[in-house]
Amino acid sequence: AHPQVNRCCARCAAMRNLVLSSASQRQTSTSGGAVSHFALDYEDGAAFTVSNGTLLTSEHGSVTRAPDVIDLSSELPPGAEVSCLSHVPEAGALCVAASSGHLLLVDCGTHAIEEVGQLEGGVAALEWSPDGETVCLITGTGQMLLMTKEWDVLGEVSLLGGEQGEEPQSSSAAAAPLYLNPQQ
Repeated sequence: AHPQVNRCCARCAAMRNLVLSSASQRQTSTSGGAVSHFALDYEDGAAFTVSNGTLLTSEHGSVTRAPDVIDLSSELPPGAEVSCLSHVPEAGALCVAASSGHLLLVDCGTHAIEEVGQLEGGVAALEWSPDGETVCLITGTGQMLLMTKEWDVLGEVSLLGGEQGEEPQSSSAAAAPLYLNPQQ
């Protein structure tokens, strides 16, 4: 056993009891580029990866079929990179956030891409709640936004304090406006 494992916490000791129940191998890139983001559909077992601005989808158990390839670069401005990828089970979609602030929903069945809006300052992180009712975003300007699945702001907190020792500011109105796609 590794010496660090022996001195670890009880939670890590419990993890040594984990047993691999199944494994599968899937193609994760068509261009040989590194995978930058990964998401899973836990119900269907589908895997989703982003590599060089390309979204790849792979069905559960599909080791022989090539993944579906969805080019995201045509939906994003030049120079924008995918910053987050999250599966939204209730919508049957993937939420893709970009450094430019663009928010896209990609339908897992049809692969249709819908731009739902854009956040000023970009998106640094994003995650949906397990029930798909809320989403938490961290903007490139250090704001944490809690929003509904309809993109209404529930609350906002600044993660960056102003003066040394100053507490982060919070409010129920967003400092970083979300510009919604008028086609909704």
